[in-house]
Amino acid sequence: MARRLHSTPAMNRRLFVISLLGVSLGACSSGPSHGPRIAVDDDHPGGSAGTGGDGPGLGSGGADGSAEGVTFARSPLARSNPLLATPDALTNTVDDATSFAFSLERELSASPGNLFFSPFSIETVLAMAWAGAKGRTAEEIAAVFHFGEQEATHGALGALDAAVSVDSSDVLFSSVNALWASPSITVLSPFLDVLGVNYGAGVGLVDFDDPVRAAAAIDRWVSDQTHGAIPELLDAADFAPRTKCVLTNAAHFDAKWEAPFDPSSTHPGTFARGDGTSAPATFMSSLSTIPYVSGSGYEAASLAYVGREGHHYEMLLVLPAGTMADLESGLGAAWLSSVRDAMRPTSVDLTVPRFEVRTPLRLKGTLERMGMPTPFDYLHADFSGITNTVPLYVREVVHQGFLSVNEAGTTASAATGVILGVDGGIDPNPPTPVTMRLDRPFLVMIRHVETGALLFLGRVSEI
Repeated sequence: MARRLHSTPAMNRRLFVISLLGVSLGACSSGPSHGPRIAVDDDHPGGSAGTGGDGPGLGSGGADGSAEGVTFARSPLARSNPLLATPDALTNTVDDATSFAFSLERELSASPGNLFFSPFSIETVLAMAWAGAKGRTAEEIAAVFHFGEQEATHGALGALDAAVSVDSSDVLFSSVNALWASPSITVLSPFLDVLGVNYGAGVGLVDFDDPVRAAAAIDRWVSDQTHGAIPELLDAADFAPRTKCVLTNAAHFDAKWEAPFDPSSTHPGTFARGDGTSAPATFMSSLSTIPYVSGSGYEAASLAYVGREGHHYEMLLVLPAGTMADLESGLGAAWLSSVRDAMRPTSVDLTVPRFEVRTPLRLKGTLERMGMPTPFDYLHADFSGITNTVPLYVREVVHQGFLSVNEAGTTASAATGVILGVDGGIDPNPPTPVTMRLDRPFLVMIRHVETGALLFLGRVSEI
């Protein structure tokens, strides 16, 4: 007899930078019809359970792994202890994730206009799919994302999630995961345990044969997780016949600047777009001592957010000396490390546009070009670690990133004003400040300082 999963408590989040990712998996054939259940193999130690009954612990509503009108549950196993991951494992995970981030950016940079995405979110949800992949399917995913051995990789990613997550009045970063499964398939216990132990992912029961209601259910969850910032990630057209499950991740960042921009210094100006045209823009200005470097082909500055012990974040702004294409061609993990290491406290007269960027992406073709076509091939994909009811393959990978920057910080609604100043007395011989004016295309990144994790990456070409 199947054991039941335990429901998760609701948890509401304040949000700002939002990155949402969905992996839609379909079946090669419709497969036999079964009653609603999530998992079998009851003899699996600590195994998972069915969701078809009305026993305790199951229900609907809530935000952390649940959605209104959807039966939602999770593995009974507790999340792993992040302290079990070694520092070397975390460092290697961050380095590999950064390499993937810049590889993906190079693939996407051919398209004109703005770009903003979360490599952290994309890696997380593809790692969950990889947990159920076998053979060549698993090998290709591992090669593209630089994954190592399954258990160690999932453990390190779970530990990294814990290391970068924080929730305080001034700074928030959270990452929420979920699996949405059709009642017509049986999801295997070991897969559910990997999701629960390493990613805290709950399981929602959704009838994809009614695509309108399925999309509405997942989008309600998306809207709840993003406080309405992304009301729609998927629509009914995304659920082609025989869609069987969807994996989602939502990563949220909300923080105030350590040294906010003075609104009285905000002024109108002109931004030179990447296509050669120009557009009116609103610019924020500050004169302060911040980490800065003028390197070969670029200049870069770091803006700190209010932090707390063990949790400090920064925005890196990189302005190319030549074209954006020249800069993007040389991006990589080693490049980022050299830029950050070369930065020194410098008096900088900084001008930054007030801006918002929203980028919806469909990554199937991009990931195929990067070296993982088999997961998208319905004839050869092997996700038998997720279910043995029907053969699954990945139909599409959907991603959406959103960023808003203003005088108060990286938030869409903050209105806090803080006086900008420096510690100590007045220097009678102040250094001549470096001028950095971001009135043309530039790169933007958000990093967790202690781990070096690159949480968000983008390019601003249009205002």
